[in-house]
Amino acid sequence: MKPYCYPIDLHDHLFTPLIDNNFTRTSPPFLFFRNNQLSDLPSEMKNLIKLRSIILNYNRFKSFPEVLYQVLSLETVLLGNNQVGGVDPCRLMKLVHLSTLDLSNNDLLNIPPELGLCTSLRCLSLEGNPFRTPRTAIVARGTDAVLEYLRSRIPT
Repeated sequence: MKPYCYPIDLHDHLFTPLIDNNFTRTSPPFLFFRNNQLSDLPSEMKNLIKLRSIILNYNRFKSFPEVLYQVLSLETVLLGNNQVGGVDPCRLMKLVHLSTLDLSNNDLLNIPPELGLCTSLRCLSLEGNPFRTPRTAIVARGTDAVLEYLRSRIPT
């Protein structure tokens, strides 16, 4: 089968679960599932070895999708405007190509200091969450300031 090199755009289809997992055989580089009703992703997605970017904004995720921790090729994960309550920074660190992570407008009550050790991150969006630290002024200064602040909070 010829490798798939075009994005798969399935936004605004109001999927609840992903009905057909056949796309996992093609390993597309980009997946757009924006504005659906997804709350989980199929475990078969771990086989998407060429997936670089996944857009999951405006869905119903309550946590960072487990399977994405296994997709080591990921560079961009957009999970804004969901209900994500937390991420596992130790598992995120294994995504060594992850440069953009959007967790804006979710339900994050705290940001683990270890997230500051995700040195590949160049763009970290945390705006619109109910956490108290880091303060809004630090978040407004951008990704580098947030990561530096988080690293300073890691217990020694």
